[in-house]
Amino acid sequence: MASLWRPREGMEIIDLGGQKYSFVFYHVLDIQKVLDVGSWTFEQSLLIYHYLKKREDPQSVKLNTSDIWVLIYDLPTGFISKSVLKNNGDYIGEFVKSDPGNVTGGRKLYYRIRVRMDVDKPITRRMKLKRDGGEWTWVNFKYERLSSFCFVCGLLGHQERDCAIVYANPDKEITRAYGVWLRAPTKNSKNMNLGAKWLRISGDSSKAWEEGVSNVRDEPP
Repeated sequence: MASLWRPREGMEIIDLGGQKYSFVFYHVLDIQKVLDVGSWTFEQSLLIYHYLKKREDPQSVKLNTSDIWVLIYDLPTGFISKSVLKNNGDYIGEFVKSDPGNVTGGRKLYYRIRVRMDVDKPITRRMKLKRDGGEWTWVNFKYERLSSFCFVCGLLGHQERDCAIVYANPDKEITRAYGVWLRAPTKNSKNMNLGAKWLRISGDSSKAWEEGVSNVRDEPP
């Protein structure tokens, strides 16, 4: 994770046990860069994090939501508005914010919003909208940095070989209602350098950012 985040002032990682970790940052801008991107994955498994505030106990924090950027495709003319984008976000989970680029330029291939998703619920594939005159149409969703998920049940954190539905129906043909098309296109990335350059060890004399500890749950693949 240090290789991905590359904090300018360094970071420290503390194992809290039970697949929970504290990521201690030493500058507010370093932690803000991490928060702005949205979801992060480690070996295709989602890292669920929480920004800890002063005097907040990391062991008592419930880790079941993740902020993720969602791309909305096939949005009809006449439905392109802040309220419609918010309704799409609330349909997927909880709307957080809209990309400023949504309101600049002309017609777009997709519109980008940030949504807080409940990771214990299936991914939302699409939403039905009603046009003027009574005609229905579908808008489709794609997710940035989408971690490992099941093509059968749509849940994050496992693949179909470990799905309860597959195990409950070993002799039946299984319908796969989800697929790789739910992943947003990604740009090719260069190989990351080793993370040690950005890591600090416990006892560093520099003061950690007081409210900059993120509590993370690592979902198994």
